[in-house]
Amino acid sequence: MDAVFLKLLNMSITASWLILAVLILRLLLKKAPKWVLCVLWAMIAIRLIYPFSIESTLSLVPSAETISVETTWFSPIPDINSGIPVINNTVNPIIRGAFKPESGASVNPLQIYLYVAGIIWASGVLAMMCYAMLSYVRLKKRVSEATQLRDNIWLCDEVKSPFILGIVRPRVYLSSSIDEAQMKHVISHETAHLRRKDHWWKPLGFALLTVYWFNPLVWVAYILLCRDIELACDEKVIRAYSKDGKRAYSEALLSCSESRKMIVACPLAFGEIGVKERVKSVLNYKKPAFWIIFIAVAACIAFAVFFLTNPTPHSKEDNGLKYYLTIAADNVASIQVSTPYKSGGGQHADGSLYEKGEKVYLESLDGLTDLSGVTVTALDKKGNVIYALSVPEGAGGAMNNAFAFASHGWLLASTDPEEATSNINNAMVITSAEFDIDNDGTKESCMLSYGPTSGVFSFVFSVTHDGVEKYRNTFITHHGNLEFLEKDGSTVLRHTYQEFANSAEETHDYDISVNEGHIILSENGDRIPYLG
Repeated sequence: MDAVFLKLLNMSITASWLILAVLILRLLLKKAPKWVLCVLWAMIAIRLIYPFSIESTLSLVPSAETISVETTWFSPIPDINSGIPVINNTVNPIIRGAFKPESGASVNPLQIYLYVAGIIWASGVLAMMCYAMLSYVRLKKRVSEATQLRDNIWLCDEVKSPFILGIVRPRVYLSSSIDEAQMKHVISHETAHLRRKDHWWKPLGFALLTVYWFNPLVWVAYILLCRDIELACDEKVIRAYSKDGKRAYSEALLSCSESRKMIVACPLAFGEIGVKERVKSVLNYKKPAFWIIFIAVAACIAFAVFFLTNPTPHSKEDNGLKYYLTIAADNVASIQVSTPYKSGGGQHADGSLYEKGEKVYLESLDGLTDLSGVTVTALDKKGNVIYALSVPEGAGGAMNNAFAFASHGWLLASTDPEEATSNINNAMVITSAEFDIDNDGTKESCMLSYGPTSGVFSFVFSVTHDGVEKYRNTFITHHGNLEFLEKDGSTVLRHTYQEFANSAEETHDYDISVNEGHIILSENGDRIPYLG
């Protein structure tokens, strides 16, 4: 239940951005047809119903997953990712202080609160459903003595304000004492509701309110939806009315607005609300100009493009996230990152596994220049550790400006090309490049790191593909500068060094090849000796 609630909570937070946007658009589109506002509310309903969305670089939604499953289940210190740095920097310190784990605790404290919140949420949903059914039964009993006027129009002594009741076979209920002159306008209004299928949209809106009752913005959206539906229906009816016709229609609204508490209280009935605002709108109604309609439709299209889509994953890199992990196993479900300062991690929003070779950007390392004390752990769906990488705390020297760390075929790297040092199996990496070393038609990741020898200079040449190591050799040579470069259409290894302190600098370009599973470095037939 807590997993369901967490999913709905993230969907609710995402929809909240849309609701805020619609509240702003309602002010800007005052002169637009009211049906435009109904279209905007429908888009919010789509966001609240469908758990998936198209990814787009144009999306203005800050984050599709503010609170991740990994954060609540695995991270010892929970963080949120709203997609807005100012909010993250303000809220996360408060969360860390409020949910600080106790000594000896085995689970994230937020996980416990989330479980309790899930129970409270389910109880609220049940209460809302009971309220809806109870109010429907009471109203149905109240109109049980109604008599049919014609078709689906019914008269009832217990009814003071007209309303529609029913979804599949809706009925229009009118007061038995309604004036004949007013009846014409009232029936026109109610039948307009039926043609627009408004008797479907209010129950749907209440169903979403039942699920997301914990979000105050959803309550605001539901109330405004009901008002905008009435305004849109009024516009549909009075479109061809004269000034006198509008006045008569307004008088009918005022006459029918009394004693409507029972109707408003029933979410499955469709009655008259917001009469004062509606009368003012009717009397001031003017047919909107073409350019206003055009702008309103364009605003709806833009709203759909910007808010019905999720931000693309690579936008994290564009936002300045430097560090990423290359997945090396097939069953990785989540990544946990811990530093001496904070913790975090990530997981696919739909709970799917990471693909082998996929890059996962690590937000918890954003802004760090010293990776000492960092631990990155890959976990399966059950939370078991698949593999982990730890950078020794206080490593010092170039280690503090690490570009990439690799262990057992998986890679933690930086998108910053200036940070050009790495570590493989606890050895500093000198440089790296991607090229087809064995002519098999695919590019491999090639890395050079300092070797394990003491007193004699050596370096390790390792080759991986999709996180799996293919070749690895340790070479012994003179201490100097090593770099990959393109020469005559192929990649070579340039080695620049001084054999003695006072001797001239020498430069050698070694051709790179693979023979019987070993990496060969040669220049004019001369090879660099290797171990193993």
